[in-house]
Amino acid sequence: MVDAFGAITWWGFSPALDLQEICLSSKFENLKLSGEGQEKPLNVLMIGAGDCRHILKTLSHAKRWPKRKINIYVVENNLEVLARHLLLLSIALEPQVSLGLQEKTELFLELFGNSLIRPQASEYLQRTSNDFIRMVTDFDYLEDKLPIFDITQLKFKERDLLEGIFKFWRNSDPKFFDICKFW
Repeated sequence: MVDAFGAITWWGFSPALDLQEICLSSKFENLKLSGEGQEKPLNVLMIGAGDCRHILKTLSHAKRWPKRKINIYVVENNLEVLARHLLLLSIALEPQVSLGLQEKTELFLELFGNSLIRPQASEYLQRTSNDFIRMVTDFDYLEDKLPIFDITQLKFKERDLLEGIFKFWRNSDPKFFDICKFW
């Protein structure tokens, strides 16, 4: 008998928000975001968002605001969701020379919302899972490959569990996890 994963929030229930717009709106007039001659970093805590929609919108709208460093701290109650954040953000940040915009969009949407995926998406997921396993266990490799992420605040147990999730993702044997049968 295998233990169930339980309830996992795979996507959020609100529209995507530009976090800078919210912090710079009139509701937060007294929020001091600038120091003497330079912008202070904007620190945002996202708890239980379910997906990375707010991060993507904030990044895509960054040119609309004064240039500043943004630190987004993500807290999720399931490491599967955090692993999914890493995957989807890495797809969005993939250089255009290695993954074209059309292919990137299709891959993102396929992995975001489908249980059954094409062989190309499965190959990408397996390849990326191997990279993520190395990133979770080697911070120098993470800094080299995806310097935008910082997982140093995770406990060793959480990093081990993330590694297990990525190992599960790279297993393409349908006998191991037959989604059609479970669905």
